[in-house]
Amino acid sequence: MYSGKITIAPTELLRLFEHFGFKKLRRDTKSFAWINITNNISTEIDEVELMDCIRGYLTHYEQFDVLNALFKGANKINAYLMKWLKAEDIEFYRDSKDAVCFFFQNGFLEITAEGMNLKPYNELTKPVWRNQIKDHSFTIEQATGDFHQFLNNLANQDEHRFKVLQSHIGYMISTYKNPAYQRAWIVTDKNVGFTASANGGTGKSLISKALAVVRDTVDIDGKSIKKRLKSWYLWEKVNRDTCIINLQDYQKGVEFSNFYSIITDGFDIQKRGKAILRLDYSESPKLMISSNHPVVGDIGNSDARRRLEFEVSDHYNSFNTPVDEFGKLFFLEWNTTDWNNFYATMAYCSQVFLQEGAIQAEPYNFGFRHIASQTGPMFVAFADKYLIEGNRFEKAELLGMLKSEYPDYANVTTNRLKKYIDIYARYRNKNIEQKYSNGKNLVIVNAVETASVVANLFAV
Repeated sequence: MYSGKITIAPTELLRLFEHFGFKKLRRDTKSFAWINITNNISTEIDEVELMDCIRGYLTHYEQFDVLNALFKGANKINAYLMKWLKAEDIEFYRDSKDAVCFFFQNGFLEITAEGMNLKPYNELTKPVWRNQIKDHSFTIEQATGDFHQFLNNLANQDEHRFKVLQSHIGYMISTYKNPAYQRAWIVTDKNVGFTASANGGTGKSLISKALAVVRDTVDIDGKSIKKRLKSWYLWEKVNRDTCIINLQDYQKGVEFSNFYSIITDGFDIQKRGKAILRLDYSESPKLMISSNHPVVGDIGNSDARRRLEFEVSDHYNSFNTPVDEFGKLFFLEWNTTDWNNFYATMAYCSQVFLQEGAIQAEPYNFGFRHIASQTGPMFVAFADKYLIEGNRFEKAELLGMLKSEYPDYANVTTNRLKKYIDIYARYRNKNIEQKYSNGKNLVIVNAVETASVVANLFAV
């Protein structure tokens, strides 16, 4: 046993830590995290794990005197590390314009427009977090199986719509943020309506759960989003590694414009008791909105260029669920083959996106979209609420109600309101009379006597 005095040289200790792959990661301006990067796989650790590693190293080489000296000076060592170990702004892997990666136990799957390759982690260009690696050894094969068929059913078993859905899912999977294509993905139902009861059970939630399997997702309850928009802490669950924000069951009538900034810009995340976390556009998550009602927005291009929309078919409902059709609960009751088929399906969705971009589909609700493009969807919502058979209004009163509920219509005149009502009446096949009587301009909703000609819907 060595009997002389042992002195810990801080610089040599720091070199040893760095030799083992330990780094101090800068989280924000005030906080750090200890990480270990080995073979391009990053794991967050604490100070106990740091010291355990050194203890194991010294024990292996029977350097017990040095170990005792370290034990006695543990507090000093921690201070050395905090003060002198260099804090790094480490750039972790993100997908690129040309490639998307999935991470598995047996390597990472690199997907490009030309093909797929399973590669070892030492070929990864940047490190990836260990918690991004799925507990599955992947085998490249054709996309088949229950989830593949499920997506086909959501597309009404239509080849083009299925490809559209694949491209949209691929768009959401990719963590690359193209500054020339900044859109939220809005998923609604084929039979969407403003005042109809909610169309739950059509399969939308299973899409968001599937995305959450392959990319870090934060779910936010959309039922009360209007109230929560006023909170500083709306996005407090979002972190740097969040890839998707999923607004589930989006509240009817909440304007899409509330989310313009997080779609096209970076945004600040306020967490309770912590410094503000700033996410630039390139590292900010994509937004998914699933809704049982139309997502209302402004009239014009500023709204349209921020939307990517898909309507799921009515294949599934309360009487025909995926578990009825496939005989098992998705994700919870899958075996290894089911999981491999699922990952293969998601990988091919990514490849479709890389090949063709996010493809647009002709909406089922073309009539609604045609009318909404001329009146704005908020007017359709307003008219569905008030222009009910048997109701009558003075036109000035009705115009005041419209402007009060939807300030975007503040400049609408009585003449334009007349045109909007005429367009709406054709769309909803309603007998709405607009006339001047006893010094008043009236709007009267009568019973429908005869069916309108469908062609008249578009003769506006």
